[in-house]
Amino acid sequence: RMLQNNTHFVPKARGVRAYGSAGINLCLLAMGSADLYFEIGFHIWDYSGPSLIVEEAGGVVLDISGKQVDFLARNCIAGATKELIEQVLPNIKTWEAERD
Repeated sequence: RMLQNNTHFVPKARGVRAYGSAGINLCLLAMGSADLYFEIGFHIWDYSGPSLIVEEAGGVVLDISGKQVDFLARNCIAGATKELIEQVLPNIKTWEAERD
């Protein structure tokens, strides 16, 4: 499904960055170098702290269903605005990861 997401979003994006660390990717969003980030399957320690940084910077962090983030569910979508997240969510191919 991640390949399906890449195939769908890459042609629509001005650029795609992946630094191999959820923390770095979320901090790039917090500092305005990225507009959106989503991930499925990582662990609570990978994104709980950086998600707070995004929120403190004015960004929005939700779970992949668009509800309040559940860090044990191992997924999130973070964006510069809630409107951007709402625009992207219907196009994400999701799956359930085992809970932490």
